[in-house]
Amino acid sequence: MQIFIYQIICFYLTFFNTKALALIGDHREPIYVQAMQQKVDIVSDTITFIGKVMIRRGSINIYADKVIIFHFKNERYQIIIGYGDLISFRQLQDDGRLIQGYSKKIRYEVANGLVILKDNAYLKHLGNSIRSDYIAYLIKEQRAEAFGNKDKQVTVVLMPKKTPSNYHRKKIN
Repeated sequence: MQIFIYQIICFYLTFFNTKALALIGDHREPIYVQAMQQKVDIVSDTITFIGKVMIRRGSINIYADKVIIFHFKNERYQIIIGYGDLISFRQLQDDGRLIQGYSKKIRYEVANGLVILKDNAYLKHLGNSIRSDYIAYLIKEQRAEAFGNKDKQVTVVLMPKKTPSNYHRKKIN
């Protein structure tokens, strides 16, 4: 059990061991949506997009088969729910590095900067990756938490860190 906890700690330190952040202005950008079809329900304050849906907000991109955007009255708060056989989430960081995620369902809480990937979820950054049933990713904090289910554990792949070219091992006498 201690080894498992150690591995998880190492994963998080390695996976997010970068000072890069989402592009600085992402939270101020409008949300752009493209789709084959759109339905607006004024009473429930929702918009449904169907067919090759692409959502873009600054450096954040989401691709899905179907998306529902929920607006909450009297608040500037939106939740975007996406469905599909393979949903893609991508975010470009200030340093040009890309964070990519895939799943069958996505929930993006715009105001909180929270992305939840559900059902065969996968998140990749700097070659390191997480695969699980559920991954919660906080965009601004660059933190992720993954949960398995009764049938499938969380799987983590950690790439070795590159050593500086001037690194030499010291001999132990």
